[in-house]
Amino acid sequence: MTRRVRQARLDDHEAVSAFTEDTWADRDGEDYIPRIFPRWVENNGPTQHTAVAVVDEQPVGICQAQVLAENEGWLQGMRVDPDHRGEGHGNAMLDYLMDWLRERGVTAARNMVFGWNTMGMGQSRAGGFDPQTACRWARPDPEPVDVADAVVEDADAAWRYWTHSEARRALDGLALADDESWA
Repeated sequence: MTRRVRQARLDDHEAVSAFTEDTWADRDGEDYIPRIFPRWVENNGPTQHTAVAVVDEQPVGICQAQVLAENEGWLQGMRVDPDHRGEGHGNAMLDYLMDWLRERGVTAARNMVFGWNTMGMGQSRAGGFDPQTACRWARPDPEPVDVADAVVEDADAAWRYWTHSEARRALDGLALADDESWA
């Protein structure tokens, strides 16, 4: 087996989609990777790098790194083809992307993995990540508000409300986006 890790290309889309389309066949929902992959590749640049692990020039893994701040990075979307798990592709992609982040001055990298994702949790731990927090889902049922009093398009007011809310304190400042479960 000849493995290498390289920057992802648009022509990798079909192969990546094939091994990610049933990532969580036992769960309700689909993997976002086949949908987002072309945009990831097109947006690669100085602060974003999408990598694939390839065996005999066939993609068998994917992961992306982003520079979030001067010294902080984010890793996301790691997947390895089920037929190639346990062969070290995940760690090879992490090493490659950590080097890429380090070259940009990043000294800390983070990722997010759902607790039920045992493969992802195992890979994160093997890559040196330690769990720091857990997310909870809540669907608040707010009191009815007079529409005339509602703030509709004031991002500063919305942020101020969130930063001063008891919900933020109870959740340690973390919240998930409904339309993008990873955000």
